Amino acid sequence: MSGGELEWMRNYQASENSRNPSKRIRVGVSEVFFGERGRDLPFLQSAARLIEKLGFDELWLPEHVVFFQSYKSKYPYGDVGAREVHQTRQEKGNPGVRGIMDGPMIAVAAAAVTTKLRFGTFISILPQRNPVVFAREIATVDHLTSGRFDLGVGVGWAREEYEACGVPFEGRGDRMDDYLGAMKSLWTTEVSEYASKTVSFGPLLAYPKPVQTPHPPLLIGGNSIRGIHRAAEHGNGLIVYDLDISDLEKILDVYEKKLIDCGRNLSDMRVVVGRRNEGRTQESWETDRSYIEQCRMLGGITDVVCSPRFGNEGYEEQMTGYAKAVII
Repeated sequence: MSGGELEWMRNYQASENSRNPSKRIRVGVSEVFFGERGRDLPFLQSAARLIEKLGFDELWLPEHVVFFQSYKSKYPYGDVGAREVHQTRQEKGNPGVRGIMDGPMIAVAAAAVTTKLRFGTFISILPQRNPVVFAREIATVDHLTSGRFDLGVGVGWAREEYEACGVPFEGRGDRMDDYLGAMKSLWTTEVSEYASKTVSFGPLLAYPKPVQTPHPPLLIGGNSIRGIHRAAEHGNGLIVYDLDISDLEKILDVYEKKLIDCGRNLSDMRVVVGRRNEGRTQESWETDRSYIEQCRMLGGITDVVCSPRFGNEGYEEQMTGYAKAVII
């Protein structure tokens, strides 16, 4: 599935691709755990063990603090995801989502029963959170996962969710930039302080510091120009979702150019691409394998995150078949 060409891409011409094909791309799974309907602690730990055993590199965890019976905000990432968010997906085992457990907390529970699998949020909506409190939570998660945690963050799309959290939807991009700077200060300095328009504190002691140095990888989500530029300016990588290969090429071009402007290199960054699978057949799984191979040949992409969303019944059998199809 693809979200198609983005508005800003219509008149954009990518430069000739000089990137070399990747030797290997890490393949991850995005999975949802509701805390109900059988998707509780035993299920998530069993799923994590299975995902690691099958050879996937990563388990990625979506985020919404709350859901709504109806939205005025438009879901931007394709029809299948929209049907889940709006609780209208008509498929056994996928009756729609009315709530999910907190991603960083899931990572801690899954890390307790795995040894190599990495975990990441795809994505945490940072401007809805208090950055001082969240920085401590993520430092704690980094300890409890033995440094196997990547923090994916973004600005989100649902005005309704911001309003429920008591946070203004407007100005979320500026808050995002400030919160990123504030959290880095809390994670990396002995005595932390930060002053900006949207957050100020210190001097103060913020401990424990994360296990990973200088902090857990900050992967910044965004298919927009501003989101891509933000990732180049502030992050350790970029997360994009639901895009054709031709659109990925344009995004990589924009990202690489901005990185050069910032004195940084694409080769030092993560580029994480989300892929949403629509089918339950071997043929549909082969389209995911083809997509992963095309990403590898494009160069610059380090991770592809697949979202097959299997139901509880037959989960192990289907995930095993899927792994055989997509892990290259």
